[in-house]
Amino acid sequence: MAKESTQSDFATERLRVRPWGEGDQPLIQKLYGQAEVVRYVDDGEPITPVEVDHWMGVTARNYVKRGYGMMLIEDLLTAEFVGCGGIVHPDDQDEPEIKYAFLPAFWGRGLATEFVRGLMQFGRTQHAIDHFIATVAEPNTASIHVLEKAGLKRCDARYEVDGSTTIVLEWRE
Repeated sequence: MAKESTQSDFATERLRVRPWGEGDQPLIQKLYGQAEVVRYVDDGEPITPVEVDHWMGVTARNYVKRGYGMMLIEDLLTAEFVGCGGIVHPDDQDEPEIKYAFLPAFWGRGLATEFVRGLMQFGRTQHAIDHFIATVAEPNTASIHVLEKAGLKRCDARYEVDGSTTIVLEWRE
């Protein structure tokens, strides 16, 4: 369960989650610049510094428009950077979508499930969100498992033009 929060950040038992800020570009680049981390994201190519800057601008506009967006995830005790995640609306879609990625050194510890549960509570209590979706490349069974453990249910499959399949999961209050 998420601990006390402001409108823009929250904490779980082991994580502190806060909006992206000035100076976070190297951390975001460190995460999304790794092929292992992004293999199921978009075209599977690591993000460039220019793309990080663009994405940070998009996220800043989302915070102005909606009050939420992508966030930095840190270890609550050590403040060590562990990943990124948040609630987004890709291409301005109606449904709030859960996104997350962790550095490989933090995989397999239950942190992603803890983050998703905390993020959903944050969205419900701070932003009155009563429905979330998540989209996952079909081969990414670890993320599908995380999302199901956090309470989302499979609801659809999208067949992409490149022949791949995206699994859609959802949660409704």
